[in-house]
This record gives sequence, C-alpha cells and structure tokens, in this order.
Amino acid sequence: MPDSQNPDTFEHSRVHPGIQTLVEHNQILRWYHRLITLRKSILPLESAQSSQHEHRVWIEESEQVLFLYRTLHRQRAALIIRTPTG
Repeated sequence: MPDSQNPDTFEHSRVHPGIQTLVEHNQILRWYHRLITLRKSILPLESAQSSQHEHRVWIEESEQVLFLYRTLHRQRAALIIRTPTG
C-alpha cells in the first residue's frame, strides 16, 4: 500500500488534465467522481474536520480493498472500496 504521507504518492495519484482520453485514466476519473458524489451525499462522510467525527480505516492488501467506518452526529456510514483495476 502506498504511503499516503509521501509527496510522491500524491503526485502519482493526481488526475492530470488532458490524458482523460486514455481508457485507464478515464476509468480512474469516473471512480474519483463517484467517491466525491458519495462524500457529498452521505452526512458522516461530508465533514473533513477530525474533531467532528470518529473514523476507522483498514485495508485488505491482498484483495485491494479499503474499509472505512465513520460516525458524525450519531449517524454512521460504512464504505467498502475496491480499488479500480485496469
């Protein structure tokens, strides 16, 4: 699993304008858009202020799955996210 604190990881994960014509990049861009839509539509996922929510995150590397459990104002959300494959 890439180190999320490493600046190289951030640069590698950015979606660069102009390359969306490639099928793989287009799939990743759609995946990001779906994640953003989820964040906007589910209250416990909206707030980015850690003082307002509790969360737990864990991964299953062999299956390339990320699990997220989050609460905000007594509302709960759980996401199971499988990384996109090309």
